[in-house]
Amino acid sequence: MNVNAPATGARLSCPICRRLMAFKTSTFTHFCKDCDYWGADLPVDIEGAGSDEDEISDEAYIASLEGLRVKNFALILKQLQQTKPESNLSILDVGCASGLFMRTAQQWGYTVTGIEPNQPLFAVTQRQGLNVMHDYFPPKQDLNKTFDVIIFNDVFEHIPDVHAILEGCNQYLKDDGVLILNLPNAHGLIFRFSRILATVNLLGPWNRLWQVMFRTPHLHYFTFESLGKLAAQHQFIAVSGKLQIATLEIKGLWSRLAVNGGAIGFFKNCIAYLGTLALYPVILLSEKDTFFALYQRKTP
Repeated sequence: MNVNAPATGARLSCPICRRLMAFKTSTFTHFCKDCDYWGADLPVDIEGAGSDEDEISDEAYIASLEGLRVKNFALILKQLQQTKPESNLSILDVGCASGLFMRTAQQWGYTVTGIEPNQPLFAVTQRQGLNVMHDYFPPKQDLNKTFDVIIFNDVFEHIPDVHAILEGCNQYLKDDGVLILNLPNAHGLIFRFSRILATVNLLGPWNRLWQVMFRTPHLHYFTFESLGKLAAQHQFIAVSGKLQIATLEIKGLWSRLAVNGGAIGFFKNCIAYLGTLALYPVILLSEKDTFFALYQRKTP
């Protein structure tokens, strides 16, 4: 497991303004005050994720979130329908994991192609008969087609080179196409609260937010404003506001916490579960820890 994976100790450059960022809150997190952007210096091993016996199962973790994600995907598809009401749009789902969004979008009448670099997750999706490619994005081989929509569901924050990704979107998105980014929110309540705890050396919630227990941790935390600045550098402009979606609900919470169980984990998970129950009314009323936004290319 990567729970104690070391950072390199080198200062990171902000992907938005390109200036060196300061270490803040922990040894692996960096912050750009000018852009209100957080970045992490953590190792990434996409193809190795889920390959070790002691590694948290990607498939099990994704399954623990399925009920909540189906609800959130419905909100995203409803917003897409309002923004681009044409029927039978073609969608490219980047980092499609086990294919949940693909199946949901197909039920809404969309034609969906998935791309997934992790071999075990690709195999899960392929077994369902879904149209999925085993590759990174941008893919090594030209797809020879463009899409009406490209979507990143809880994927963009894991990718080291966000500029290469946005350039790939320019290449594979139709001129009037829509880019959808669904990702964590640096202004969310849980993010802010975890950061406060980390400053007094209670790093458990902070490490979980950055997913240091995975081989594919979070590398970025944007706000709606900082993400807009980054997207504008690649000629994308927001055509929606910041649309917040829930990151947790009581139903299924214990299953999600228990994915990485064990004797010590069980005790910690009990504390986390009871604490979440106590804070849940506040969480419902506060800024959510995930948002999504829709973007289109700027017209001359």
